[in-house]
Amino acid sequence: MTQGHALIDFIKDSNGKIKRVVEVGVWKGHTTKRVLKACKEDISQYWAVDIWQKSNRWKYRSRSAEFWDERYFKVCKLMYWFPQLCVVRMDSITAAGLFTEKYFDLVFLDADHTYEALMNDIKTWLPLVRDGGLLTGHDYGGKHAGVKKAVDEIFGEEIEIKLPEYIWVKKVG
Repeated sequence: MTQGHALIDFIKDSNGKIKRVVEVGVWKGHTTKRVLKACKEDISQYWAVDIWQKSNRWKYRSRSAEFWDERYFKVCKLMYWFPQLCVVRMDSITAAGLFTEKYFDLVFLDADHTYEALMNDIKTWLPLVRDGGLLTGHDYGGKHAGVKKAVDEIFGEEIEIKLPEYIWVKKVG
């Protein structure tokens, strides 16, 4: 099971209650495309948020601006096939400022996997999830100890883990 499959399950199992989704940390858009293909009729808005630029914490930090532009444009091309897709090229915290409280039914965090960054992402995006909605993310465990530490500190035992992809899930409200 990939993170895309987990998101598809969340959406399909919601009986039409998950309509507005944001994916924070898109990279090449594989999850975006997989979810939209499977849930095209279920989702009214799918926001894809990523900085698509050099970062000191990213293994591709030495790549050129053209490399990042190519990644960004590849995801933008998906808007042709999926009119509910909105692509936002900005950092997570700035992008969250575009939305009002309780706007989303599902927020998927898969951007910067450091402890500090995920703590900020959770604190910033959590108020944007409606009551009954889901805040979820990737890489809980394995080589990303910062993810597990941040999630555990904020939610403790209040999360569910989906294996083998280490998807963490918190039902809000």
